[in-house]
Amino acid sequence: MAAKVRDFNWTKTPLGPITQWPVALRVAVDLMLSSAFPKCLFWGEHLVAIFNDAYVPLIGNKADSLGEPYHITYSEAWDDLKPIIDKAWAGEATFIEDHLIPLDRFGKLEDAWFTFCYSPVRDDNGAIAGIMDTVVETTGKIRAQREQAAERQRLLTLFNQAPTFMAVISGPDHVFDYVNGPYVSLINGRDVVGKPLGEALPEVVEQGFIGVLDEVRRTGRPFNAYSAKIELLQADGSLQDRYLDFVYQPIVGADGAVASIFVQGADVTQRHAAEQALRELNENLEAQVEQRSAQLDRVWRKSRDVQIVVDLQGRFLAVSPAWQTILGRDPADAIGRMFSEFMHEDDLPAARHTLANARTLPDRVDVETRFLHSDGTPRWLSWRSTTEGDAIYGYGRDITAEKLQAEALRHTEDALRQAQKMEAVGQLTGGIAHDFNNMLAVITGSLDLLNRRLGDADPRAKRQVDAAAEAARRAAALTQRLLAFSRQQPLRPQALNVNSLVSGMSDLLRPQCGQCDPA
Repeated sequence: MAAKVRDFNWTKTPLGPITQWPVALRVAVDLMLSSAFPKCLFWGEHLVAIFNDAYVPLIGNKADSLGEPYHITYSEAWDDLKPIIDKAWAGEATFIEDHLIPLDRFGKLEDAWFTFCYSPVRDDNGAIAGIMDTVVETTGKIRAQREQAAERQRLLTLFNQAPTFMAVISGPDHVFDYVNGPYVSLINGRDVVGKPLGEALPEVVEQGFIGVLDEVRRTGRPFNAYSAKIELLQADGSLQDRYLDFVYQPIVGADGAVASIFVQGADVTQRHAAEQALRELNENLEAQVEQRSAQLDRVWRKSRDVQIVVDLQGRFLAVSPAWQTILGRDPADAIGRMFSEFMHEDDLPAARHTLANARTLPDRVDVETRFLHSDGTPRWLSWRSTTEGDAIYGYGRDITAEKLQAEALRHTEDALRQAQKMEAVGQLTGGIAHDFNNMLAVITGSLDLLNRRLGDADPRAKRQVDAAAEAARRAAALTQRLLAFSRQQPLRPQALNVNSLVSGMSDLLRPQCGQCDPA
């Protein structure tokens, strides 16, 4: 830039040829050009610009403004900077940090920020003849700050909108730097920002939280808590139990030390209450399940009906103690054995058919089968069964006594029917006997008259009449026995001479049997 200054045609400017410049101007220009800091010297009443190499990057497309008056080069900023220029002409230096100056440096007007000092420069006579602008652009810094501020505001907005509580505390006294809305709600609206934890929330001092924060600050390790109990002061002065999930996350500074601690968490009091209620419910359920299991075990052990569990192949998986009572067999001996080993052979085909259809017909009722007692006698069991998964659950009731009673009843009914038949026969027999007895009375009477009329004149005929009369008497005796059979006359047993009976019938039998050989 020094060469450009030397070679520039200054005769066209109010400053005139460089050889005619006053000593003060030359000295000021030499000092400026030799500086590595951005500088621009505005000289004379027109404020003609002379600047160094470090100044060029700041002015963009205005780099050709060497020797140009201030108000022309920076016309867009003239009104803003004129008061500062006037102060410098009045002999007062002005230092301004991060000043906004809208400039057209790259083809459009844009905001730029500068930290600069306008210092008056005196001529050889001590009069103010120019202004030295020492400047540094801070646009990048300002934009970064604004971005950081926007990001901070965005984060603050996120913090405030977050459903969980958040806070930032710093220093050995754990001073609150920031708290969000949920945190304020948690502590009942108390103003804690800028206050140490022990002062802001005195009730937590004795609850161990400060010691935990001290440890996090000392070690730099985060701390996590789940359903941690905390007692918080209420508006009425009482303490209320709350339960929190939270983390103390250390924030490490550039020096490696913990600069602050980020607190984030959630009030899980309702969840804790629900979990406590669930635990109590589970305990009650466990007690109820245990009680129910004990009841079922008692039913299993005490039931008079045998209860079994078999697989789909018919192998016993479990057998209740009633197996011993009904069949006289140890239940433990049945485990792992097939049901067919204990069943009456005549009932096996139907039982196997039922087993084969256990999946398609899972529920069966009143299926009667015979199982063999340990003494070899059969026992009738009436089964109800249901299939679930790969197991069949059966309940068998001993109906052997009912079966025996039914058989005895059947025999009794048969005997009753036979007695009724015999009673009908007796009634018929009694009627026939009465009629036959009446006919015999006529026969007997007639034979008696015939016998009297014959007298002793015809002995042979008399013997035949006597034989007929004897047969009539025997027939009368038969009718008496028939009446006795029909229960219409009591039996009167008497001694009988068989020889006399047969001899008396000889005359009747001889014509039928032929002449017997006396030998």
